[in-house]
Amino acid sequence: MSCRTSCYKALVLIAALLAMAILAGPAFAQNNCLQDEYTAGGNSQTLNCTANDVRVAFAFNTRNLDGTSLAQCTPGQPLNFIADFLVQTSSNKTRSNIGLYFGVGDPTKQTQALTGKCSDNIIGGPGAYSCQNQTAVTPQCGSSHYDELDTSQFPTDNCGDTSSTDPTVCLSKPDPVTGNATVVSCPAPAGGSTWPGSQVVSVEVDNLQCPNTPGQNVVLADCTSWQIPGKAIQCVSPGPHFPYETAAIPGSPSKCNCSTVTLPIIVQSPKIAITKNCTTVNGSSNFPTTTSCTAPDPGSSTSNNVTYTVAIDTSATNFGDIEVDQICDSTYGTVYRATTYAGAACAVAGTISSSNTTCNAAKLADVPSPGTSCTFDVFQAEGTTVTNIVTVIGHGLSGGGAVSGSSNVVNGSPTVISVSVGEDPTSGTITKAAEAILNACATVKYTTTIKNTSTAPEETLTLSALFDNGVDITQTGNGILSTTCNGGTGGVGALPKTLAANGTYTCEFSAQFCQNILNPNNVIKTAGTCDTVTTHQCTAGNVGAACTQNSDCNVLCTGIQTTDTVTATLTGDENEAVSVSGGSATATMCISGP
Repeated sequence: MSCRTSCYKALVLIAALLAMAILAGPAFAQNNCLQDEYTAGGNSQTLNCTANDVRVAFAFNTRNLDGTSLAQCTPGQPLNFIADFLVQTSSNKTRSNIGLYFGVGDPTKQTQALTGKCSDNIIGGPGAYSCQNQTAVTPQCGSSHYDELDTSQFPTDNCGDTSSTDPTVCLSKPDPVTGNATVVSCPAPAGGSTWPGSQVVSVEVDNLQCPNTPGQNVVLADCTSWQIPGKAIQCVSPGPHFPYETAAIPGSPSKCNCSTVTLPIIVQSPKIAITKNCTTVNGSSNFPTTTSCTAPDPGSSTSNNVTYTVAIDTSATNFGDIEVDQICDSTYGTVYRATTYAGAACAVAGTISSSNTTCNAAKLADVPSPGTSCTFDVFQAEGTTVTNIVTVIGHGLSGGGAVSGSSNVVNGSPTVISVSVGEDPTSGTITKAAEAILNACATVKYTTTIKNTSTAPEETLTLSALFDNGVDITQTGNGILSTTCNGGTGGVGALPKTLAANGTYTCEFSAQFCQNILNPNNVIKTAGTCDTVTTHQCTAGNVGAACTQNSDCNVLCTGIQTTDTVTATLTGDENEAVSVSGGSATATMCISGP
């Protein structure tokens, strides 16, 4: 054996041991791209990779480790996948021990596969074999046309080789969105492509980081290396996975090719557009173009519910179909939550009843482009204005999106909705029971206005107290249920209050009165005008009784009646006596029943 051969093999052995020592170090210290491996093999030259004998020409059929299709990824997400790479050779001579290097850092930062972190591979093992980490039963890795062309020199060598005598591979027309293609019989169909001297090599690539380039395909940095006849090194890799063998390095600084290959994996745009609109039954119906609604006093009727419509627009994302995990309303709480969603609950604890919403799994578990909409109904109390925001959380159904959505969460932009519901009418109100009673009570809301009727500008009045039949109406109690005559919500200020000439002070108070309805004095007769055109109800007298002619309204009823008088304590600007008139109102309630 010549010194040249033995010394060379000794150097290779030392280099291999050195490479193993480097690879055994901490993970953050491992740089295993092409130049790194070439240097670790005992070579001091800088690779120039000027030859173009072997290259990765095309990538297609990307899939998850379990064999399912992979077409999308989310920025920052680690990608572990298997892909078919078209390895093409232009030389008619043997090219041995092909090394396939793919950069696995952030593709926007690691734009080459010479230095840094790489997925290192060989064309290993005759026929299909098991990938290193795959979970599928059927083997996924290997070459469609495994060549071992240097067995005369190295009988046990099993690092795959190539030459231009490799077969011609034909591919279908690429998908217009992803760029994906499939192997078809030659000749290639219209729009397809033909690749002479090629092998389809299925390779597992782990820990590639999905770049932050929404809407674009993932671009993978790659290098290929080879050795030529007479300068090849024995390269043996163990089965069943045939991992990268450190002998698969360039035979000289020029025997490599570095470029990039586009993967049929599109980076997802993590956003959806959310709009929310409102409509009311008896108020204004502004759906679908405005974001504010008004409604009259709803009383206790659920027919006056406010209906909110949540529109989910997926056309702004390339997720494909999405699943909605949760819909939250900043005022009313959970509108919808998927049973499989494990993320944080809505900030507001309230939950919309399933009977009051169309936002359900049947509508939201699979939302195709351009989107969908659903509604929920809520009852809003009188005299209130609610401004609320809806947010939607979901995830893409394809491309490795987890059902929990924690790594593929998309937040819809919120829309603010304002709904105002009116106050009770300021006229008197009554209570009515459906059983025989001896006493009846009524609650009446009064509006009282104090006006300075003086005409001279210098004649101001000071209002210091208000009473209803002697009861202080600036305080609750003694029959006064509520009041704004003390500067409360809706009031114009606490007493005392100075009124300029022609100035007024207006406030509201609710008072309750009770009487025995069997008292003969409570037989009330009132006349009214029968409205037969619209409601067919009496517009005065026994309001609510059906009528067909005016005389029907002139009947007796049992009821309660009270006349209240509001008095005020007023003093002039020089403490002179003040003449006050008016201040009385009569409230009547008819009682019907057994």
